[in-house]
Amino acid sequence: MSELVLLGADAVSLLCSLLEAEEPVITGYAVELLPMAATPLIEQGLLVPAGYDDVIGVETDGQEELVSVFPIDDDSALGYLDRYAGFVRVPPERLLRRRVDVSGVLRRMTSELDLPVGSPINEISPGLVWEIPAARLGASSSRRPLWFARRLFDPAVVAHITAMMERRPQPAPLIILTSTPAGRDHPPPLEGAIAIFVRDVLRDPDDLALHAGILERRLSGLSVAHDPALAVWLSADAKTIRFRCGTEIHFRGAKQIAILRTLKSAYDRGQAVRVKELTMHGGIAKVFGPVRWQQLAPFLEQRPDGWTFKR
Repeated sequence: MSELVLLGADAVSLLCSLLEAEEPVITGYAVELLPMAATPLIEQGLLVPAGYDDVIGVETDGQEELVSVFPIDDDSALGYLDRYAGFVRVPPERLLRRRVDVSGVLRRMTSELDLPVGSPINEISPGLVWEIPAARLGASSSRRPLWFARRLFDPAVVAHITAMMERRPQPAPLIILTSTPAGRDHPPPLEGAIAIFVRDVLRDPDDLALHAGILERRLSGLSVAHDPALAVWLSADAKTIRFRCGTEIHFRGAKQIAILRTLKSAYDRGQAVRVKELTMHGGIAKVFGPVRWQQLAPFLEQRPDGWTFKR
């Protein structure tokens, strides 16, 4: 069993806020004010160095204010003038600005989606729009085109994306994942596209990984409030299953993987699966074997209409 390292809801909120800024950058001063939210993003490499600030927050006469920082000693030191203490040196790390590594964020967001192996995420409009490899959602064999865009509240950005869509026609309605909250004033909807706020389709509110089942339900117009799908996560290759309690089980057999895919797809739809649809070998316990079945069985229940994961 392995433990998933989560960012925390505050870090996810800060990240989405930064992505909505004209420049997705945070100052050293802001990092000091928001250490609980910023530190996990820095430690996970999602906020990367991007130059230095020329101001710093200091306390003067009981009030916090921004003061200018300048070099002395042949540029070998940085600091500010204090009316009482004179020149005060400032460690460079306190002035370090950091930028959101959007590519890294998107890799983490899509880490649990079923994407084509080896297909990269491409920045198709500098700093604004990225193309994600088409994802397979739920039990469907077809793939859905995905983009990520930020600042969808800006009419100029929407107009720009509309023009891009006209130049890049898609075989199916385009899904545009966005850092712009659904409640924020949006310009008119994009023709031929569906905008989805990423925080509405996360597997866990404390991290960035998108949940394919929740995304599929959103696209279908189904409610996902208190969605039981959050309690069960299945990797894209179906070789790893993780439950909300933290238990993680690994599988290798092709028949085991096929059963897990079928069970998870039905579970996300609120359905159970008859044993005859899962295996023709006398029972699913036999397919998984004594060791894996002992691990998996506590999370399954057999209802009159078939097998499903416990809710």
